[in-house]
Amino acid sequence: MDSERLHLLDGIRGFALLGILLVHMPAFQYSFNFEPDEKMPWLEQLSLHFVHIFADSSFLPLFAFMFGASVILLKRSLEKKGLNTKIVFVRRFLFLAGLGAIHGVVLWEGDILLPYSVAAFLVLVLFLHCKPLTCLLWGIGLWLGPVLVSLVLRPLGWITSSYVNVMDLLYLVILPSPAEWLLELIYNWADALPMFLIGMYIFQTKLFTHAVEQQQRNRYLAIFCLAIGLPLKALSHVAYLPLGDDLLSISNILVTLGYLFGIVYAYTTSIGRKWFRPFEFVGKMSLTNYLTHTIVFTLIFIPAGHLFAGVGIVQEIGMFWGTVVAFITIGLQALFSAWWLSKFSYGPVEWIWRLWTYWKWSPISKSDFAHDVKHADHRKPTALTQHSERKHKKSSAL
Repeated sequence: MDSERLHLLDGIRGFALLGILLVHMPAFQYSFNFEPDEKMPWLEQLSLHFVHIFADSSFLPLFAFMFGASVILLKRSLEKKGLNTKIVFVRRFLFLAGLGAIHGVVLWEGDILLPYSVAAFLVLVLFLHCKPLTCLLWGIGLWLGPVLVSLVLRPLGWITSSYVNVMDLLYLVILPSPAEWLLELIYNWADALPMFLIGMYIFQTKLFTHAVEQQQRNRYLAIFCLAIGLPLKALSHVAYLPLGDDLLSISNILVTLGYLFGIVYAYTTSIGRKWFRPFEFVGKMSLTNYLTHTIVFTLIFIPAGHLFAGVGIVQEIGMFWGTVVAFITIGLQALFSAWWLSKFSYGPVEWIWRLWTYWKWSPISKSDFAHDVKHADHRKPTALTQHSERKHKKSSAL
């Protein structure tokens, strides 16, 4: 069951990476301040609406759910091995913070790794050993608290813009300062932390361990969440109804939950498992594949990135072709990841992350790993050799 659960987590993570790339493709071409033109061709508008409704702000929370689940998974593994969980997690999150800082400051402004590391350290300090229900309540509170404040105060005219996370509330009391750029750099920690906590709760429930028994429940929950969330997002993005970011954030998470329950249900069917199999390869190398997106597309698109700004092949390819390229990219990464993982145990970045986390050498090649295991088995004393050694020592003493 543990193996099946890992395949499921990798599949969800890989699927989430597809959605993240769909959202980032316009940003690679036009920046995050992209404003759609009303005179865009219908195919471009259709592609834009597709990304907004099905992907925008719904796949990043799904990825964050899996991060929270992986924290619990690693914690259990460390405790089983008798290792110091806090020291290992500190090293792990420091690596993520350093990588995120390089990624966000040097390469591209769309980094999620540094905000994730900030949220992860908060989990380590405050929530790592909390009960599942505590994680759920804090997660819901941190997610819905600012939204409810916004929904109450905005109609009264006390605030003019929507609040969607804790950082929006903090900005009310934080005075402008030269360090404000740092807050902008890690702003998304406030989006990630609630999802981490909810993911930690979900992983400790029966959702993953009793998926077959709860097959119909997961199916109905997926339909329910998507039936409410997708129309609400469509009303905002297609009908341009002024729902506000606060109400939109609720529909975003409903879509996220719909995807989550839907994928768990799909894994209880033979067709679903086959369909998500390629995403498992992408998900197992998610960090490598995520960073590859930045390197490749900041080199392709002239406006994209910091280090490679002004360097590239094309200015833009549009929303439609950008969406097509995103699907093709994930497909190619699934093929490459499957080939890589047939020869190696980890993705290249994941392997470096593992070495830093444990401060212990671990072979990346499967052939090297098999050789080490075989060599260790040869060195392991058998009952016969132990008896011979005791007999030799006894005769030597005589």
